[in-house]
Amino acid sequence: MKRRILAVFILAVLALSGRAASTNQTAVVSTNKPAWENSVSAGLSLTRGNSDTLLTTAAFKTRKKTPENEYMFGVDGSYGKNDSVKNNETLHGVGQYNHLFSEHFFDYLNAEALHDGIADLQYRITLSPGAGYYFVKKTNTTLAGEVGPALISNDSVAWTPLTRHCVWRNGLSTSSMTMRASGKKWNSSRR
Repeated sequence: MKRRILAVFILAVLALSGRAASTNQTAVVSTNKPAWENSVSAGLSLTRGNSDTLLTTAAFKTRKKTPENEYMFGVDGSYGKNDSVKNNETLHGVGQYNHLFSEHFFDYLNAEALHDGIADLQYRITLSPGAGYYFVKKTNTTLAGEVGPALISNDSVAWTPLTRHCVWRNGLSTSSMTMRASGKKWNSSRR
């Protein structure tokens, strides 16, 4: 008789504790929306003495990855002088959209713009659609290859060898089609 009472008591305690545990559980709703990952960098190098130099750099990059799409944008620039003579002046922007068809295969649309004052390049715009493949796609490391046509348009200062100086020719712009192939690697050491 004591064993039966003890068994009923143990079963009752187990039943009530299981029921209490199940009523205390709350539904966990996942808000695992992909977030934008951003990075900002800036640099300054300054020397004084036998030579006076200055170099400044700045960059901003952002990206967002969803199961179907990837968005990447960036802008960077630099400016430098050596003994009051400008030796670095660039501004660069890039944007890329990838649409994933599978875990590794994707198509993309890439747009880049570049200004290089030292090379007398007023602007270079590159538009490039194509296809890509992730050879390595892990949490913190990716390796991808891309290939596709590209339209390149630029406007620059022309060198005239007869007069041996640069002249600005209004409307001196060129456009060309080319093939684009690139490889990309991304390492992230998130902790």
